[in-house]
Amino acid sequence: MVELKGFYNEAVLHDLLNKAEIGYLDYVMHLDEGTRHRYKQYCGDNGFEPGEQSAEQFFQLLVEQENQDHERYMR
Repeated sequence: MVELKGFYNEAVLHDLLNKAEIGYLDYVMHLDEGTRHRYKQYCGDNGFEPGEQSAEQFFQLLVEQENQDHERYMR
């Protein structure tokens, strides 16, 4: 596993995630401050502990939201 410090762009994190060099928790915690904050809020709102499972669920929500935004843009 790669140890991350600070924030990274989405393409770098996707590449590391696809290579299994990081997990979903690293992805959401190192994308940007806004994503990190929303993830912590998501955990608090749903009674989840921060970790791989909740980070994967949050990541899926991000993907769904991005797909919906893309569909709206394409109309």
